[in-house]
Amino acid sequence: MNYTLTLQDVEDYLDSKQPDEVIGITCHSEKCLVSEAFIAKYPEVISASIGGGYATIGLRDDSALKTIKLSTDMQILYHRFDGLNKGEIERPVTRREWEVSHDH
Repeated sequence: MNYTLTLQDVEDYLDSKQPDEVIGITCHSEKCLVSEAFIAKYPEVISASIGGGYATIGLRDDSALKTIKLSTDMQILYHRFDGLNKGEIERPVTRREWEVSHDH
């Protein structure tokens, strides 16, 4: 299977969350917004580690990890999300906070 993630996929993930619900954790490659959106899109994906322009995913029924190159849009989104850390490592971010910061 060819795994991809688009801005629409991230929007679909965000739409599934309430305003005060955590959508990801900054500076955490397996809990960031891009990782969480990957896992939400593909039920067979049990982990997604983001870094260096790639996603390394673990699948439920396969012990081998798969590495996927992220689009430029996803790389930018990843860095924008991590920019919300406000000096804290692994800071939870809510949908509301992301939407407010993303509108500017």
